[in-house]
Amino acid sequence: MAEKGYPVYRVALCGKADVGKTSIFRCIRGEEFLDDTSKSPYLAEAEIKVKVNNTTIKMKLVDTAGMEREAPLTRYHYCGSHAILLVYDCDDKDSLNALQGFYKSAKDHAKGAAMVLVRNKIDKDPQCVHKEEADRLVYNQFVSFRCPCQFKIKVETSAKEKTGIKELFDSVADYLIKNVEPSNESTTKGFDHELKVQGVPQPGTKPESSGCSC
Repeated sequence: MAEKGYPVYRVALCGKADVGKTSIFRCIRGEEFLDDTSKSPYLAEAEIKVKVNNTTIKMKLVDTAGMEREAPLTRYHYCGSHAILLVYDCDDKDSLNALQGFYKSAKDHAKGAAMVLVRNKIDKDPQCVHKEEADRLVYNQFVSFRCPCQFKIKVETSAKEKTGIKELFDSVADYLIKNVEPSNESTTKGFDHELKVQGVPQPGTKPESSGCSC
């Protein structure tokens, strides 16, 4: 029988391929670190429980699992999310630059969601993108956007060494508990099913023409 009584929040991970989103997803679930996560389930979902200051919530995590390699993320990935984890690799400047597009999509499709900036793979030495430089780049990228630099939380992590992962989700949980109304239901229809219904291509398949030029 399903547990009842816990507030439920939806949290989506996004970012350029290979920044470590799936490794973060696996780490918080207590799974082993894998050097190659390319065979992870498409649009993986999982529920975890997080306890902060004697309050327990459920987070419904949604990971792209490499979907962004095949097709742009759609509103179904973001829709209904209470928090968006925007992840970049501290040794990949392109992954930081790519966050501008993900940030805009998240703002458009998950209105009101808390934006969380995650600097991942801090176990790397040296790192080509220093934290101070990243902060400047993020501000400069988003300053022309309507809501510049509005990250509620900034966290540094290493999924490989399990550094900062618990702190990341504790911080997100604490913010959500204090500031955001939870979902009424703990279970929703799988987003992979909704994507198939809408004709979004699955990995390894060619997209069907929709007649749309956009």
